[in-house]
Amino acid sequence: GDNGLKIAKKCKVDGYKIHSETLSNYNFILKVLKNKKPTLLGVGGSHRSEIFNLLDYLKNNKINNYLILMPGIQNFPTKLKSHSLYEIKDLRKKYSERFNVKIGCADHISGNLQEAIEFPLLAMSAGAELIEKHFTIDRKLKWEDYESALDFKKFKKFLKNFKKYNKLLF
Repeated sequence: GDNGLKIAKKCKVDGYKIHSETLSNYNFILKVLKNKKPTLLGVGGSHRSEIFNLLDYLKNNKINNYLILMPGIQNFPTKLKSHSLYEIKDLRKKYSERFNVKIGCADHISGNLQEAIEFPLLAMSAGAELIEKHFTIDRKLKWEDYESALDFKKFKKFLKNFKKYNKLLF
């Protein structure tokens, strides 16, 4: 919301994340995008018509080129079957070029599972240009979002795999 945006601006963040529950607040989204920084917009659970209407509004206001749509359901942790590679492909096909937006993926698979390392790679191969991946120093501390966070060792493995396979996408 507005208070969070004020704090983020004061902290000089590199970008913003807007939760899917804010998808219908066009004025707020426009206000965030006017900062001309990458903005991740959660679209998990949203209807295609809601996404289309927002993107059409932003395009008409000529302020959509900092937006990255982030599909993904956030129930902690998210089961693999709740994610969809098809959704990434579909969002790319329907909106990426038409509205000049990028498509990412919000991954919230349990950090204890191998799928937490593998799924983001599959999402990239499906067309995701950005992956939301949580990191924690120690999962035992149970800090915020720890359920889907990778610890240092697993994050290092994730990055190694990412570097190895990312080259094959281009």
